[in-house]
Amino acid sequence: MPILVYLTTPLVALFGLNAWVVRLAPALFGCLSIVLFWYFLKQITADKVVAGAGAFLMSFAPWHLHYSRSGFDVTVLLVIILSSMICFIKGLKNKAFLILSFLIWPLAFYTYSTSLVFTLFFLPFFAWIFRRKIRKLDKKNLFVGGIAFLIISVPLLINLVNQRALGRFSQISITNDARMIDELHQKRVQSGGKGRVFHNKGVYLGKKFFTYYLQAFSPEFLFIKGDPNPRHSVNDFGMLPFTLAPLLLLGFYAACIEEKTKLKRANLLFFAWLLTAPIASALTIDGGNHATRLFLMLPPLLYFASLGAKYILGFKNRLIFKGLIVLLTIAFIGEWVFYTNQYFFHYPRESWEYFDYGYREAFLYLKENDSRYDQVFIDSSKGPPILQTLYWLKTDPSLLKINYQGQDWQVDAFPGFDGFKVGKYYFGEAQNPLALSQFLSPKMIYLAFQNTAVIPGDWNWEDSPPAGIEILKVVKRPFTDIPLIYLLRGAEN
Repeated sequence: MPILVYLTTPLVALFGLNAWVVRLAPALFGCLSIVLFWYFLKQITADKVVAGAGAFLMSFAPWHLHYSRSGFDVTVLLVIILSSMICFIKGLKNKAFLILSFLIWPLAFYTYSTSLVFTLFFLPFFAWIFRRKIRKLDKKNLFVGGIAFLIISVPLLINLVNQRALGRFSQISITNDARMIDELHQKRVQSGGKGRVFHNKGVYLGKKFFTYYLQAFSPEFLFIKGDPNPRHSVNDFGMLPFTLAPLLLLGFYAACIEEKTKLKRANLLFFAWLLTAPIASALTIDGGNHATRLFLMLPPLLYFASLGAKYILGFKNRLIFKGLIVLLTIAFIGEWVFYTNQYFFHYPRESWEYFDYGYREAFLYLKENDSRYDQVFIDSSKGPPILQTLYWLKTDPSLLKINYQGQDWQVDAFPGFDGFKVGKYYFGEAQNPLALSQFLSPKMIYLAFQNTAVIPGDWNWEDSPPAGIEILKVVKRPFTDIPLIYLLRGAEN
């Protein structure tokens, strides 16, 4: 989405294109979101304990930490939503902040795709919770703010009408789940003539939606296993510390018995937030444990955990109070120690494949030796790494506009190689991978992966390359001596 691109561009201009800079904006916004969360809680609850506990828990939540360090745009989304709501509450007394809140919120639509569905369901609840205060506002200011909201939303509305904005969603929507057709057909055959009554798309989609929706609240996702995709969470750890579970239960209880008007409003707001946050993800395939699409669940969960912490601090029995504090502190520190061990030691060894390890070393070699070769062929049996290529080669965008002709697969994009090209870089597969020596010349370079059609099994070409092939560079798997990527060329006669 464009917002993160616009935020990253000036940083690249200032510090150059590198991995540190690409992750800088999400990291900065991750830090900012903690401050804004503290301020928002202080603003809406007028309770320093709840605000402080919320900021503290967000600082140490694995869910927030992971996405702040991994270059995702959801931390930017959270800052936009918190900023808009902060401005709205301040705007109840100052019209400039009110209009600013209307200007900020639609920026979320250009940050991460789930924001649109979240807005459709959450904002009506938000307006209802503040309905009495909204009635007292100047209608002219509300009208101006509404117009500003619509103007900023126009590009999105245009793309929704022409369905450009639905391209990604149409690929991941539960309505396009390939498993649905097979499952429905099988059930209908088993059920005979009445199969359509019980086994149709409406029933299937409804069941899938509610399954994914409820799965988002499951202890397995929140506290035990997390997201199964290693890019989104650390293996064998939930998205939140397990010690937050009792705080959440106490927080929900405290919210139900709360009598203060201001805290009641905050409780309703965060209940609405928590119930609407998973809807967008539940509409997508396997969305019940997709941590990125469910990221907006984090603030309300931390809010109720903060209420639980405040409830414990209010215990009159000092023995119970001290016992719980000591127990939860020891458990939290212990869990954090185990998490950091997993994150910094085991996680890099277990997840490197999901973070495109090896391309950096390979493409830096290609960049240094680019002028020595007429054609560069990149094996794309694992998917064409075009973004990785452009990034590590630091390709000028103006040159990309000239040379990029799309990714339509062509037979003989280069004689003997099927795929597509960007300048002299070809992405695809050799037509006869077992006869690569007959295809390559000394002025051609070929990027190949171990255990593919080109280099089958564990045949180590570094030690015993086939005749007619020269090994230029070998990138090995991290923490091992096992080859991962080869850069090859035809041997000199």
